[in-house]
Amino acid sequence: MFDYRDILRASSLRVTPLRQTLLEVLSTTAEYSYSVPELLQILGEQGFTPNKTTLYREIQVLHEAGLIEEIPTSGRALRYKGSCGSGHHHHHLQCSSCQRLVHIDIPSLEVALHAAQQQMGKLTGYSVTEHSLHFTGTCPDCAA
Repeated sequence: MFDYRDILRASSLRVTPLRQTLLEVLSTTAEYSYSVPELLQILGEQGFTPNKTTLYREIQVLHEAGLIEEIPTSGRALRYKGSCGSGHHHHHLQCSSCQRLVHIDIPSLEVALHAAQQQMGKLTGYSVTEHSLHFTGTCPDCAA
């Protein structure tokens, strides 16, 4: 169990009950990410009543601090999960039915993506600083 107060302090962020609870909710399971409506519902069940703007602002602060990850979906909406500042770069495979999330850590894939990132920089003149890859499919439980 993490002490989310210490994690917030180590990231030079003010400790608030909402931030602590948000980190706890987002870090509860590595296999699931949450949408903003889901987070609003969960936080409401725990006695918090942030509006969407406040929640998005808190998510942005925690994301910029490297404490949560943004997970793209096949639509335009993002989902969120805790990273607790692990700093470990990885990609995701997400079930389109149940939203289960699996971390993909394949060294040969990362080597190929890094090479592609450098090639893109050379071709475009951009200074490419990061990349993200998100796979979507159906997990074995949902496919059964």
